[in-house]
Amino acid sequence: MGLQVNNAKTELMRMDKTVDRKEHLEINNVRYGVCRRFKYFGSMADHDNDMETKTKSRIASADRCFYSLQKILGGANIFKKTKMKIYNTIIKPVLLYGCERWSLTKRMEHSLSVFENKVLRKIFGPVDDVDEQAWGRRHNH
Repeated sequence: MGLQVNNAKTELMRMDKTVDRKEHLEINNVRYGVCRRFKYFGSMADHDNDMETKTKSRIASADRCFYSLQKILGGANIFKKTKMKIYNTIIKPVLLYGCERWSLTKRMEHSLSVFENKVLRKIFGPVDDVDEQAWGRRHNH
């Protein structure tokens, strides 16, 4: 096919938890370095296959996406239904890309929930507190 390996850009990453780690790999007198993590198709891959690193990376990507859409999601001139469609079609896929193979802990599940609540608070805006006759921050319940 005519494909060639770029020796300057190619690195090795072992996906195991062994203590004995080599600093390089040598094949045909070409030395390849070892890396501990890299981004692959938008997901973070690391040497010990840590799911928490991957979920933090996805939350950070979705947060950047959310930040770029903040003016639209916080604007009063767009219907809430439209804002929810924007959230479900733009932000949520960025957040949940590759989630089929995640094994979540309670802490990671909580982090995802915190992010989702942050976005939903922005979409639905403040709540009218009848008792205090003022606008207040929307809470989880």
